[in-house]
Amino acid sequence: MKARNLISVFIGGVIFLASGFLFSGKIDAYDDQTTHPDLTREIISFYELSTGKKLSDEQKQWVIQGSIDEDFAPRWLNHFYDPILDRGLDTSVLFVNGYSSKNWGLYSKYQLAKLGQTGTMGVIIAGKSDPSSMPFVFSYEAGIERYAKNREKDAYLTLGHILHLIEDLTVPEHTRNDPHPGLNDPSFYENWTANNSSGLTENLGKNLFNQGKRPIIYGDLGAYFDNLATYTNNHFFSPDTINLPIYQKPKIAFEDGTFAYGYDENGELFDLATVISDKSNKSYWLKDPQILQEYWARLSRQAVMNGAGVISLFLDDAEVAKKVELAKQKANENSLTDQNQTFFGFLASLFTASDSGGAQQPAMTITSGEAPTAPSQLIQIAEVAPSAPPPSAPAPAPNSANVSANVSANEEKAGSSSAISAPTGQGSTPSNVGTGTPTSPTYTYTGGGGGGSSNSVAVQQNQSQNNGTTATSTDSGAGIVAGDLIINEIMYDFEGSDTLNGKDREWVELYNKSAKSIDLTDWKLNDGDNATNHGLNVPPKNNSQGSMIMPAGGYIVLTGDAWTFVNGSYAGYNGAVIDTVMSLKNSSSTVKIIAPDGLVVDEVAYSSSWGANGDGKTLERKTAGGGSNDSANWAPSSANGGTPGAVNNYEMAGEGGPVATSTEDNLGAGTATSTPETATSTIQITGTGSGTDIAATTTISQNTTWTLSGSPYRLFFYQFERPTVASGATLTIEPGVKIIPQYSSYTALEVQGTLNAVGTAAAPIIFTSVKDADGLASTTPQQGDWHNVVFSAGSQINLDYAEFHYGGVGIMRPVKEMVKIVGAKVNINHSVFDNAQGIALRLIDADAIVENSVFSNNSCGISVDSLVRPDLGTDGGCYGDHSQYSTAAAKTTPQIRNNQFLRNRTIGVEIRNGSTPIIDGNTFTDNYLPARVESSYPTMMNSILSNSSTSPNFIGAISLSGYTQWTENFTLRKDLPYLLQSNGPAWSPHLNAGATMTVERGVIFKTDHNGSAMFIDGNLIVSGAVEDPVIFTSFKDDSVGGDSNGDGAASTPRDRDWNTVKIASTGSGTFTNANFTYGKQDYTTEGPEVQETLNDFTKQSLVTNTMGASSKHWQAQKNGNFVRVVFHDFATVNPQNFPYLAGIKRVSDNSFAASTTITNLQNIATKELEVAMSGSFAKDESYYAILQVVPPTGSTADIKDVFQIGVDDSQMVAVSFHEFGPKKIFHSAISVDTGGTVVVQ
Repeated sequence: MKARNLISVFIGGVIFLASGFLFSGKIDAYDDQTTHPDLTREIISFYELSTGKKLSDEQKQWVIQGSIDEDFAPRWLNHFYDPILDRGLDTSVLFVNGYSSKNWGLYSKYQLAKLGQTGTMGVIIAGKSDPSSMPFVFSYEAGIERYAKNREKDAYLTLGHILHLIEDLTVPEHTRNDPHPGLNDPSFYENWTANNSSGLTENLGKNLFNQGKRPIIYGDLGAYFDNLATYTNNHFFSPDTINLPIYQKPKIAFEDGTFAYGYDENGELFDLATVISDKSNKSYWLKDPQILQEYWARLSRQAVMNGAGVISLFLDDAEVAKKVELAKQKANENSLTDQNQTFFGFLASLFTASDSGGAQQPAMTITSGEAPTAPSQLIQIAEVAPSAPPPSAPAPAPNSANVSANVSANEEKAGSSSAISAPTGQGSTPSNVGTGTPTSPTYTYTGGGGGGSSNSVAVQQNQSQNNGTTATSTDSGAGIVAGDLIINEIMYDFEGSDTLNGKDREWVELYNKSAKSIDLTDWKLNDGDNATNHGLNVPPKNNSQGSMIMPAGGYIVLTGDAWTFVNGSYAGYNGAVIDTVMSLKNSSSTVKIIAPDGLVVDEVAYSSSWGANGDGKTLERKTAGGGSNDSANWAPSSANGGTPGAVNNYEMAGEGGPVATSTEDNLGAGTATSTPETATSTIQITGTGSGTDIAATTTISQNTTWTLSGSPYRLFFYQFERPTVASGATLTIEPGVKIIPQYSSYTALEVQGTLNAVGTAAAPIIFTSVKDADGLASTTPQQGDWHNVVFSAGSQINLDYAEFHYGGVGIMRPVKEMVKIVGAKVNINHSVFDNAQGIALRLIDADAIVENSVFSNNSCGISVDSLVRPDLGTDGGCYGDHSQYSTAAAKTTPQIRNNQFLRNRTIGVEIRNGSTPIIDGNTFTDNYLPARVESSYPTMMNSILSNSSTSPNFIGAISLSGYTQWTENFTLRKDLPYLLQSNGPAWSPHLNAGATMTVERGVIFKTDHNGSAMFIDGNLIVSGAVEDPVIFTSFKDDSVGGDSNGDGAASTPRDRDWNTVKIASTGSGTFTNANFTYGKQDYTTEGPEVQETLNDFTKQSLVTNTMGASSKHWQAQKNGNFVRVVFHDFATVNPQNFPYLAGIKRVSDNSFAASTTITNLQNIATKELEVAMSGSFAKDESYYAILQVVPPTGSTADIKDVFQIGVDDSQMVAVSFHEFGPKKIFHSAISVDTGGTVVVQ
């Protein structure tokens, strides 16, 4: 065997050397030393910003190194994927062929060489069945296995290899079988990106995030390869495939004699190619920086958004695999029976259970074949509960002996397309009862391969009691009956226009009420025009995403324009979205969903009188069992934009809304009535330590105690059904009791009466995750494992030594909270709130005292809010929608005293919507922001900042949001520095007319923007003292208030770091002992106009025979005005006297900042071409200059019409930018409009 391997190594080496000699240059994609690591760095940045999750510096470096190493020869032969012909690199050169990058990246077997294969190492590895142990195998499945086996570095290196392949899919040559090995056949695009990589990629991820872009989410890696390769192939040319017949796209939309234009994915025109014409021939080429810039602007953002999605997919899949590996170890499964199977095959064989008769049944279902792909919530591994009772019967509490715990690695968003079955009723017997030996937990694993289940989530499995077999059911329409699928939510009338950029925004959400999957292929929608039934576009057609298969309990959104839905109205939405024709009337209409056989499965005749008529809300169905045309079964959503792909949230109890009273919910279980009842349906098991199950239908209407002997208490709930403490009743919880919500997504407990949860330091009362309470090493609790506990208006809460862990599921709008208190009396002492995925404690118009407690490791610690909207709802919170109201609905004064806020990712304490809390004596440690104030009036005092280190992630100031509008009189007390967070002059804190703000001595204001600071339409009174002045200064000024921006000595303050305090015509200001430093940006007097050079890209050499060229990017360091550009060493003959277009473009959107047309440029010897043009430039924006020949319509250009020009060291146009504007000779710290008054003392 050793001799055979040596021979294989030798022959493989000969093959490799032969391919090297025959194909002398590397078939390049993005440069492995510049563009690939730079792009990977930005992908990681975008992933971290979008998800809030962080990779360590070491992990980042491993991923970046992997993205570099993937270009090790001859791996790059396998970096091509033509999605049209489903092939990899296919050339006529011997040994210069490769696998498709899709197969190469997904499967280890393609990286395990066999003699005669090319594009591999050319080595046979005999007797090996573990690809993850082989140093040259970097497939997705090998990476997952490495992670599962705690080989952290190798796993992250493999992830970098995968990202390299994803990035290469945004190089047109690599999706159009167009190898360019260099020398005389280079890739213009790849060379250009390599030369300009650092400038092109700098802050790319951050800029995309700030533009509202979010990662593109698919359920498996194969979908990323298919969709990204198709995007690049269909929208961009490569040098040798322009108008090649085998590729039907892209299409040239029109030409203007200089450029050929095409449409991008947004329907926007862009420069597709340069037109080269003479009298007898016309051709196209791509070697034009302007063309390459247009390509990069589109392809780079796809690389980053898809790459970030791949990181999420990989890490979620890897965590699932790690759980399986731990379970394997726990079960003492020592080895694989088949040494040649892949890791995914190992997963499939790991969990195999036997029924009482010994028959084998799969306890884990693997789907990784070439199945249709689906964007979805990321991979989950979930223990599937027994099937739900029939729809006609309410679901009573499950017996604790047969309840299956949810151990999902990444719990679905509420109501999204995974349906964990409802708990089995008392009267039914699950299949593992009475068999003598319980079966293993039933798992579903999907993803990683070329396919996956319909939405890459747990497949609902119904186990037969007779034989233990597992079955899944999907119905395409033949077995459908009316009501199996229902219309669940309707957005028929957007606030403002129903279109965005001419595209339809309206949508309808469907819900699968049945117990089986439903395939919507060939179904129809009727949007009110009874004459026309509209088809549904199967993803990815017309930018649809997800799968046509709806799992039981799943959701699908139908919309008039899928791209607008996902990228505009609901940016970042990752559920199933199906494009169709839709135009819903704003008055009244009838919407129908129709099966392939013509059956109208559901129809809704809605009316604007039902609500949601142009106010930004949707119409939401209250219960699935209620009538589709019963107006009482519909209500406006509680949040603007509704809840697409999630459980309806039309009005929360306690916020003025009704409670559903239907006897049938979305899975047929009863919904809790709002009328107190004496009977409860709890099952208490005493003396065994197995705890107590509290059913969703439980209403506690008499004084009740949850005892330590009955602990733990397991809470079951669904949608609007949850255990409820009725008004007038008191629930007392004894010290040491644990309360365990069983699922995520829905409210676990509602208190309308009184809750007394008084523990002790030694025996706290704990609300926590199933995974935290089960004591198993194989399950790890995660933030968002459960949703929340709600205390309604009029309730009373007494918490002492109570703890809440791992709740608050959801960080997307509307932001979720772990404990929600609305209009209640609250006393919280010595308690702990930690690891909430959203807000830990939300106080809404609550009369609360919160003291001596700890809020740690949440997104937000406390949010103080008010029911300010006309519909008695809130409008966001913790960086959700910005506060639009400056007067609270109720005048309460919550007191938040002597608490600790540690490591909260976004905010320690948030104050919004006119709230007036007292925030006194709290300690803030390692929070991004200790506190944030928006349109509210807190009394902040005696705060202690105690960060463990200096870091830009720990801001040492209280944020005053730029969206703030103060309309009431209030006093700002001395505390931590106040950060005037500004989004420019239009979005800075405003003191409105009629309101007075008094600033006490010692207050420090800092600002983080050079555009503005504070706008005063009312009365500002600044009352400093000689020994303790009020200070207005830069965020970078560490000399007062400490290192507020957390960057150490990395930045220093300077003049113009901020603007002014602007007193409007209706405003007045009195300033006593106020110091102003480092400000004064815009409000100035002006002196004589001056010229100066902004930047000069000097000439290094000449480039000849071009009809269009552009310069490198220049980033403005200030605001100003262009006066001219100078093109160095310009020369032309121009016998037909064609005009020229000269201009300066913004890099961000390729729009012109300035441009002009130049005529009579004939017979010009080499000279400096000075071009006068006017336009403004903005600080931090980047610009580049262009110069191109513009032949008139009908004219034909030939080689004599080109021009010569100097180029710089990057082979870009040599040009200098110049500004011309008034010299600023005086700067005022306070700006006063005509009519305003200022007194300075």
